[in-house]
Amino acid sequence: MNLLLFMAPIAVVFLLPATLIMEENVVGTTVALARDDVNIVWYLIFNSALAYFVNLTNFLVTKHTSALTLQVLGNGKGAVAVVVSILFFKNPISVTGLLGYTLTVSGVILYGEAKKRNKISPENPGKRKKLSNWSFTDLSVTNISNIDFLMRKTS
Repeated sequence: MNLLLFMAPIAVVFLLPATLIMEENVVGTTVALARDDVNIVWYLIFNSALAYFVNLTNFLVTKHTSALTLQVLGNGKGAVAVVVSILFFKNPISVTGLLGYTLTVSGVILYGEAKKRNKISPENPGKRKKLSNWSFTDLSVTNISNIDFLMRKTS
């Protein structure tokens, strides 16, 4: 959680000047909107609080599970957003898109099943349940762009 404590102020220091430079008259527009509708201030506060809680949730999920689980959840969230978009807003989808989202959802489901099957069994706390002939034994992140899955043949 200390990382979030340090990240938030640094993000403000970098993003606030960038916003003032890249967005034309952002302060004037915001003040004009606040004069017309006082609720805009509450909307901005609510939006900021939601963004903070999204970051907090991401850190908590990573702390209690793994970065891989967070990534799989993000992929599942994207697929759910597309399904909601199709159902509520009647957005069209191509066959390729449909196949991609089907593959994504299948991967999320298979990952969940693999996590369930690979849990340590209560009757045998020192051993993991068998996952076919292979089991995930280690996941090491060697650098940001290189994730190595180390697998070992179970006997």
